Amino acid sequence: MKNINWKQILNETLFIVAFAVVISIIYNTLNPKGINLLKKPEVVSDTLLEKLLTPKETIDTNSNDTISPEITTEAVTSSKQKTDTTTPQPNSKELAAKVIKEENNNSQFIEVPTITLQQLLKYLDSPKLLLIDARSEEDYTKEHIGKAINIFAFEEDLNKYFQKLASIPFDDSKVIVVYCEGGTCDASHKVATDLIRLGHKNVFVYAGGWEEWSKQKK
Repeated sequence: MKNINWKQILNETLFIVAFAVVISIIYNTLNPKGINLLKKPEVVSDTLLEKLLTPKETIDTNSNDTISPEITTEAVTSSKQKTDTTTPQPNSKELAAKVIKEENNNSQFIEVPTITLQQLLKYLDSPKLLLIDARSEEDYTKEHIGKAINIFAFEEDLNKYFQKLASIPFDDSKVIVVYCEGGTCDASHKVATDLIRLGHKNVFVYAGGWEEWSKQKK
């Protein structure tokens, strides 16, 4: 029986992995839609969150606090989304077509603003907060944050994915926060980006995700 050279196999495996990482970085750098790996997403200010999640009668109208990510939710949707929250809900096929059209027409990467653990803890029970878990249905079923609903970012059945997106009401008074595992997980950004492309406003990502949330519970 021929001896297996495990050292050679390990070296070849490491080379393949390293080569794939280098190619991915090069592709991401050259791709207009690629993620800016050197820039951290902008964190939403406490003042703006308070303005969005506090009843109108208690808001300080003199405040002009704003955020300015590379492409804000407001910038993407201002020309498309009316303030009328009674707009009829499109079906899943219409949403899928709209996302594809937006991806083709808008080559720039959408930098979705993020919120911190402290901000999420503060507003978790707000009736104006809609929390979305972008992890798999299996992970979501095991445990999830608060009253989060599940929209798996990498659902194989695209019709099912867009049906879930279609279930999110267009309501400018709501704040949508999407999370996934945290760390290098990009599922939350995918769902958040698709929601923005569809015309939703006030969409944010909880970057710490389930990893950070589960640690603070211990």
